[in-house]
Amino acid sequence: MKSGFLSKTGLACVISLLGVGVMDRLFALLNPGLSAIATGKVSDESVDRVVLFMRLLPFAEALVIALISWVALRVARPHGSGGNEYTLLVLIGVGMMVGRSFLGIGEGFSTDFAVVMIPGVVAGFIGYTILR
Repeated sequence: MKSGFLSKTGLACVISLLGVGVMDRLFALLNPGLSAIATGKVSDESVDRVVLFMRLLPFAEALVIALISWVALRVARPHGSGGNEYTLLVLIGVGMMVGRSFLGIGEGFSTDFAVVMIPGVVAGFIGYTILR
């Protein structure tokens, strides 16, 4: 049964890696500043929208990261926690950092991302333990 454990753990890492890459691309598409710059029409209203977007972005990222980590935990451990999940949580976090660095638009190995990622992964783990 060791191969099943490793394949589910590996799948959880892939989910976290690809999930953060998709999240970065999605938030880049939703950025109102890109459309204002592309059209050449930068107004006070577009600047206000960009400022609001940048203020809400960390909260949205933390929410999506919590959802990604919850899904990864559900895939790796479908029948509930088996005890010590710290290794799996670290693996999910590393997958997110690698995904952000190589697939996303941001730098994954930074304190800015760690400040958002760590509470997001913890929130995903809490949700996982509550919603078994």
